[in-house]
Amino acid sequence: MSKSSFFLINLITGFLFFTQNLYAVSFDAEDWPLTGRDYGNQRYSPLDQINADNVKNLKAVGFYPANSKGARQQTTPIVIDGVIYFTIPTNRAAALDLNTGKTLWSYEYDLNWQETALCCGPLSRGLAVKGDKVFLATLNANVIALDRKNGEKLWETRAANPAEGYSFTMAPQVVGNKVIVGSAGGEYGIRGFVDAYDVDTGERLWRFWTIPSPEQGGWYGDWVEKTELGDDLHRDIEKEKANKEKYSDAWKTGGGSVWMTPAYDPDLGLLYVGVGNPSPNVDDSVRPGDNLYTNAIVALDINSGELKWYYQITPHDRWDYDVASPLVLHDVLINGKKISAVSHASKTGWLYTLDRKTGKLVNRSENFVPQKNLFANPTKEGVNIAPGARGGANWSAPSWSPITRLFYVLALHLPMDFTLVPAEHEPGVEYLGGEMIPRDDVQGYGLISAISPDTGKIVWQNKQDSWTWTGGTLSTAGNVVFYAEPTGVVHAVNAKTGKELWEHNTKVNIDAPPVTFMYKGKQFVLFSSTKGLHFFAFPDEAPVETKQVE
Repeated sequence: MSKSSFFLINLITGFLFFTQNLYAVSFDAEDWPLTGRDYGNQRYSPLDQINADNVKNLKAVGFYPANSKGARQQTTPIVIDGVIYFTIPTNRAAALDLNTGKTLWSYEYDLNWQETALCCGPLSRGLAVKGDKVFLATLNANVIALDRKNGEKLWETRAANPAEGYSFTMAPQVVGNKVIVGSAGGEYGIRGFVDAYDVDTGERLWRFWTIPSPEQGGWYGDWVEKTELGDDLHRDIEKEKANKEKYSDAWKTGGGSVWMTPAYDPDLGLLYVGVGNPSPNVDDSVRPGDNLYTNAIVALDINSGELKWYYQITPHDRWDYDVASPLVLHDVLINGKKISAVSHASKTGWLYTLDRKTGKLVNRSENFVPQKNLFANPTKEGVNIAPGARGGANWSAPSWSPITRLFYVLALHLPMDFTLVPAEHEPGVEYLGGEMIPRDDVQGYGLISAISPDTGKIVWQNKQDSWTWTGGTLSTAGNVVFYAEPTGVVHAVNAKTGKELWEHNTKVNIDAPPVTFMYKGKQFVLFSSTKGLHFFAFPDEAPVETKQVE
């Protein structure tokens, strides 16, 4: 097979491939070895064969069918040594051999749907690969190791009871001898956690509870009336304290999902985890206190799981403003001084940048989506708030370019009515305490923003008609940013200016962030869709057909 010819394109069904990293792992720079490409989750590639001058010549050169059976596909493929490893909803994993264009192996986990509760659909955001093993976190809260050569199961460990609402939707992170996973299920009144498992045996090495027990200091916090930057949270602290004894066990069902793959700093030995909303989401009357460590960035010791610091972005949340998008490690320049930082593009519509050694806030950006009635109290009659629970930067993965020193963030303007509907907690039943519904009379829209963490300023911003997306951006050394709309339109824009350079309509749903890699001297860009994998590159020969993952 030639270096430039493979895969028969079929844009009606499949994945799309289009044609120095901080904390890069010991793989070839031409690969995509981790879900965020590096431990810093930067989603930046040093490849520049495709650049701002020639990206207009990209063509669809390959398609690999992998039907997700109607489920939303959010996987980030891993590309190592000519093999692509990826997940397919639900609990399916596969390896594609680029040399032959054929399935190297496929694995499907037999899920008992009757014991599984999922708030947001059967999502799987990918795999982790280390040595001779591939790691899968399942929808029913199991961690599985597969043989990298043939896909056979090597070990399986159950982390929690799925009937209570526990699940895994994130791609695992592998650091040394540890597989790191975090639990979803906050909408069911779980008590969230982050686990580390031995890569060889599956034995649990440590657990960090995202909701601290009274013996661990409790989840009440400092009972703050405002955020650190002075935003009024409109809390009735006196009433909360009066209810403290009545709801003293609320921490046991306190929520605290971990949606996304953590970032890791090998120099500091710290793991950075984004923690989701408290439970119930809207009705705060039954959970007095700041509700630690929900809606927070936490830094954990990689060897012990011990908490080193935390920064709570939205204490006592009532708007589902969880830390949902991946955390990103980078450096920031403040008054000429370089600081090692961790940043989060939030659902509130601001980019937060912290000193990753101490957890101290460095700066908060300009708001990148409109804000209205922010932090207003939900009522029984309903109050319209923007961003809504699905607005701001939600699950979409941002990218960071060390060349432009900009973050590239996908976000939504989607106001929602927040209405109180108190409810009792029942295991395995959604525990929201209210409704969060988009307004019929307001047209939502998408935004891609380039934000400077050095200054907090928005450098450029493009508006899109799409009113929902959960994919992400890819930035490259070629001065290009790639992203896709959920309608299937893929874009390449100038990283410095935001000018549209190229687009292509795949006509299939895309909810996953793109990746890029080199194969036999040619750079490809890959998008995952509900129907399969789509490849783009600069073609010079006729493609060949691939076989489908069944």
